[in-house]
Amino acid sequence: MQLIENNGKFGFADESRRVVIEPKFDYATKFMRGRAYARLGERIFTVDASGAQREVLSFKAAGDFHEGLATVKSGGKWGFIDKAGKFAVRPKFDFAANFCEGLARVACKGRRFFIDKSSEVVIPPKFNKVGDFHDGLAKFMDRDSKKWGFMGKNGDILIEPKFSEVGDFSEGFAAVRAHKWGYINTKGETAIPPLYDGAGLRSQGLMAVKVGEKWGFIDENNNIIVPPSYLAVDIFRRGIAQVIRREQAEIYPPPPIRVHRHKRQAYRAFWQVPDAGSEVYV
Repeated sequence: MQLIENNGKFGFADESRRVVIEPKFDYATKFMRGRAYARLGERIFTVDASGAQREVLSFKAAGDFHEGLATVKSGGKWGFIDKAGKFAVRPKFDFAANFCEGLARVACKGRRFFIDKSSEVVIPPKFNKVGDFHDGLAKFMDRDSKKWGFMGKNGDILIEPKFSEVGDFSEGFAAVRAHKWGYINTKGETAIPPLYDGAGLRSQGLMAVKVGEKWGFIDENNNIIVPPSYLAVDIFRRGIAQVIRREQAEIYPPPPIRVHRHKRQAYRAFWQVPDAGSEVYV
């Protein structure tokens, strides 16, 4: 089942694009493991793969499912429900992010901390700004220096806060910025020196990097795989990435998969990267 939208309303279609449920919901999640949630007013429904709908609870808002749970807002507070529509974590937070690697960022009265799926506090409030866990590490900002570092799942600082900006870890690498952007590994060691004007997640062994105003891709040894020549690049999906080049459609490396002209006189080019196995994100 696929999520569809028409005039701000959401519905569902099957794989052949045949409409199964006409767009009528104010909000709907994508299908994950055979189930989606849809909101109509303050009423929440589950939708299964056959298109059957069942009202479960009344919420003000609901998010997508991650690691089996979805964020929901009820009574002005955020909590989590499972795919049966039952509360796994009762609404009691002012803010709640999705679960990542078994932990979720939540906040009460301006204090941010991490809980597990049983609602137990795993990492107490320590930092004003924190990110989700990836590769066992979560970014945080030090209150005093305003620099970013990374902590482990017990809240211990594993990479000291010394960067002005950081990205999330992916496949053992994280983009970090001092005077320019480079990459570190999970030990905090420099993997790619700070040479770039922008940097994205590592996936499929490739990283999107920006030189001036153009984006390209490098590998873990800082070899240029795709020269920086694109205005924007997207993540790789199964070895294919979408890129935008305003001047003309150029595919590198060949063969081209397909090329579509962008409505603002830019071009979207889809191409295959040799030996690429996962994704690169900007």
